[in-house]
Amino acid sequence: MINKNKIKHEGVTFIKCIENKLIMKKILELSSLINEKYKNKNPLFIGVLNGSIYFMMDLINNLSIDYEIDFIKVSSYKGMVKSKLKIIKINNYDICNRDLIIVEDIIDTGETMNLLVEYFIKQNPNSINIVTMFMRSNNKIDMKYKYKINWCGFKIEDKYIIGYGLDYNNLFRNLKDVYIEYEEK
Repeated sequence: MINKNKIKHEGVTFIKCIENKLIMKKILELSSLINEKYKNKNPLFIGVLNGSIYFMMDLINNLSIDYEIDFIKVSSYKGMVKSKLKIIKINNYDICNRDLIIVEDIIDTGETMNLLVEYFIKQNPNSINIVTMFMRSNNKIDMKYKYKINWCGFKIEDKYIIGYGLDYNNLFRNLKDVYIEYEEK
């Protein structure tokens, strides 16, 4: 069942927590910061599939710099349950001496980003920067990061979210707003 403010699916309830107009405002802020940092450069944006597609496309559509794009796929969830982490699709570009910007929909435990940063460092890029739309605000999680998150749209509480590219068993990515898991009483 879906209505404007609440979604119920397979016994889980989600309520709207971030409207699309707020997401778009944040994207304008992030793209402005990236434009400033990469003026007169040609960075390579690497989107982490599948969730980052919506965010990445909105982000690069607001850039005024030259750039190239590629994608990498990492598997880490089956439904709402963490599974074994692995890189499924490797990037196509030679990244040696390139300025990389990894684009992620959400940084959850930090394990996926740790894996990606370690993978890319071995290829000798000039720099690696990270932009994410969402990041968990749990301090225990923050200690696991082996890298700096350069730009973050929103810090969120440690609950499952869907919409704006984020899914539940590959459903709900298409929702314009973001919904958070809600325990009904």
